[in-house]
Formats: sequence, structure tokens, C-alpha cells
Amino acid sequence: MAYQYTEEELLEELHRLERELSKSPEAQDMTEYGKYGENTYLRRFGSWNEALERAGLEINKTGKVSNEELKEELLGLAERESDGEYLPASSMKGEGKYSSNTYERRFGSWNEALKEVGLEVRTHQDFSEDDLIEEIKLVAEKAGRTPTYEMMEEVGKYGKSTYERTFGSWSNALEKAGFELNKLRIGNRKEWEYGPSWKMSNKRVVLSRDQYRCQVCFDGENVLKQKPDLHHINPASNWEIEKEHQQMNSPENLISLCRSCHRKYQGLWQSLEPSEFAKKAREEFNS
Repeated sequence: MAYQYTEEELLEELHRLERELSKSPEAQDMTEYGKYGENTYLRRFGSWNEALERAGLEINKTGKVSNEELKEELLGLAERESDGEYLPASSMKGEGKYSSNTYERRFGSWNEALKEVGLEVRTHQDFSEDDLIEEIKLVAEKAGRTPTYEMMEEVGKYGKSTYERTFGSWSNALEKAGFELNKLRIGNRKEWEYGPSWKMSNKRVVLSRDQYRCQVCFDGENVLKQKPDLHHINPASNWEIEKEHQQMNSPENLISLCRSCHRKYQGLWQSLEPSEFAKKAREEFNS
């Protein structure tokens, strides 16, 4: 079979993300920031961890959870949340013990996981590229910003795997829909970049200021098993990165968040300073 991308290209993209994130990338990192879709790696290597091993990177630790534990949690969630109706992947994010990405990696897709435990599966077979693009635009209009793949999982008609199968990656789908991405062209390649001031030395200033803890839930490295994410309060999509990267990457626009809080508060309160952002997020977190 002739593949669109070589293994070398796929593995190099894993190394690029590892350098950018200063950690071994997770599958959702590839979906949100990478050049290729998560499913591209699953089809080529069989699993996300197999891809990481081929790249010589540290594997994620979700493999410690058995399939039976995942299915038991899925059935329990369905009993609590679905009332016999279709259980969307977004339910797992809010109420489940594991992430929907874990189910997608283990079973191939959210629908396949539902089939494993005998739950209702919802498919959208009768759609065109134009339908998918129109749905992106509808979600963007509701959100008032460029939608993330997580928004599509939560409120969109189609899931991220549908976009990856159709367009190759979530980034490609956004470009097709006419949304400008936070990318700089390097030769003939497009890569997610935050500009030349996005350096580890600058990141450590913010991490040190925040004591290497999430500023919302206060979990630190010992609990997270990794450094917190650095969140751009005023997101990169609002900046002209080549000219404004220093201001965008300044400590006044960055705050340390764990991965869960990063996803939850992405795109909110964009005009606030870090201390004000943290206060607002904690109020939401504790409500």
C-alpha cells in the first residue's frame, strides 16, 4: 500500500512536538498541535505508544489500565448519564474516570468502544466535505473564535476522527474551512510555532513564578508526573506572531495550568493578567 506520508515524516513530527512541549507528546497533542492526525499514527503503527517507541520517545502510561476496566467505566458512565440514549465522548471528559482519547487509542474509535459494551452507536455516513466545513463554521460562530477539535467533540455534529479521515488532520480541516492557523511557513512545511522567543529559558521563568503548580487546582509535578502546561491567556490566534511573539510569550500573558485545566479554560478571559485569570478560574473550579 502506498502511504501519503512516510514513516520518517511521521516520526520526525513526534520529535518536533517533543521539543516544543518539553515532554513526550500525547495523542491529543498531535491532534491539536501536530501536522498529522492521531488516527494516521494509529493506522500506521497500531497504537500511539508503538509510534512513540519507534521514535525512541517515552511511552504514555495509559496501558496500565485494562480493557475490562475501561469497559466497566464506560458502562457505569452510561448508566449514570445517558438514560438509555446515545453517550457522546464529551460525557467522559466531564464525568468519566478516563479520557475519551484513551478509548479511541485502545479500541480504534469512540463508536468502537461503545460497540464493545453493547451501547448505541451514532454514525453520520451521509455527509460531504462541504457539510463538515459548514459545521466548523457554525461552531466557530457560536464560540466567537476558531474552534478547537475539543469543541467539535463537545458541541459539533461530527467528531475529530471524521475530520481526520476526510482531511488528514484537524489542522487541514480548519485551513479548508478558511480559518487562519497559528503557523509559520518553514520552507515547504507548515509547523505550529510561537516565534523565536518561545524558549525553555523563558518558560522556566513562568514555571518558577508559579512554583511548578497548576494555578487553578494547585496540582504540582509530583501529582501530574510532568511539568504543567504553559497557557497563553491571550491566544496565539490573536497575535501577528512574527512581529508580536515577544509580547505574546511574556510572563504577563502566560500561566501554568495542568492539562485538564488547560483544556477547560482554553480561550476564556483573554484580557486578564495571570493573577486575575487564576482567580476567575478558581471561582469556576470551586463552584
